[in-house]
Amino acid sequence: MDKAPDLYNKVVELSSTVDENFLELASTLRHLQDTDPEKFRMAVTHTQLGQRKAYYLVTIDRVFSKIPVKKDRLKRIGWTKLNILTRYIDKTNYADLLKKAEDHTAKELEQILQGKEPVSKARAVLAYFNPQDYALLEKALLMFKGQKAGKGIVNKEEAIMNMVRYVLRKKREEAKQRSASL
Repeated sequence: MDKAPDLYNKVVELSSTVDENFLELASTLRHLQDTDPEKFRMAVTHTQLGQRKAYYLVTIDRVFSKIPVKKDRLKRIGWTKLNILTRYIDKTNYADLLKKAEDHTAKELEQILQGKEPVSKARAVLAYFNPQDYALLEKALLMFKGQKAGKGIVNKEEAIMNMVRYVLRKKREEAKQRSASL
């Protein structure tokens, strides 16, 4: 087995091309974490990986090293979808779940695994907020059926659409009242 300094250097080297070699990086990160947790933390800090991604990769290696599937297939699926599968996959269902990962987007795969019907032709919205505005958004999402999950919120899409419908309904009611009073 490689020594911690060698693993550390390998993590630093591999982290610059994570998308091409995420499986090797995942394995190296896992070995470094197992042999020298402090060096693991240092490697994560000194690379552009980010702590969350590093732990995702370690989890991917822990889960998929126990499943008999070719590395090329895993590489084609990609680390994002593999990370989603880690919560559900085992030796009895891997063939079906890997096929689903190959046939669907990451978002669709998440929905399927949660027992929901995937939304076809879904559109994504990415928005950035300053801390004060985000606090207001978070409060509103929670008022409209969003749910706190760790540092994030789940059911955001449903909560946003509940807010949109509420605002549009209120605006229609106001317009009706204005036209009735004329």
